Amino acid sequence: MKKKRRSGEHFLNLKNVQTPINYFDLAAELEAPESRVRSRMTYLSSKLVVVIFDDNPSEIQGMKLVLESWPDMDAFYLRATPETYAASVEAMTNADIILLDERMGFITGQNVYSELMREGYDGVIASISVGYCPDWAMDQFVVKGLVISHRAVALNFVQFMNQLIRQSLESPSH
Repeated sequence: MKKKRRSGEHFLNLKNVQTPINYFDLAAELEAPESRVRSRMTYLSSKLVVVIFDDNPSEIQGMKLVLESWPDMDAFYLRATPETYAASVEAMTNADIILLDERMGFITGQNVYSELMREGYDGVIASISVGYCPDWAMDQFVVKGLVISHRAVALNFVQFMNQLIRQSLESPSH
């Protein structure tokens, strides 16, 4: 059995995270020609589709900015609501990588994961849940809310995505 990997915690001590003295502007960092964050992104030879499925858009703003600036990547945010759930699951079946929250008010990541498996999804699914690692997740990024405000976390998110991209390119669906 594959060992579960959690990204984020090993990169910085979450108990001591404070607002940085030097303000970090992720949007400006991503636009800069010498961007440290962008320089660590894996360049793709073909388009990849990434979907973030979460119920709290404010927590994933930084992740969205990073993914939207990634060359040759189509990134989509699907807000988890009861009204849009069926259409969201259908859209997720076309993604190469899904970033899935576990606790979403009306449904759990486990429920979404189970439904995707019933639909025959064979791409990569990773958890973006804060705290414990759900049973269905082999990979987890635990500090999604800090990507927008801390360079170290943004760099760690890029490293996490590079790992998921490698897995996606090695999967049978690719």
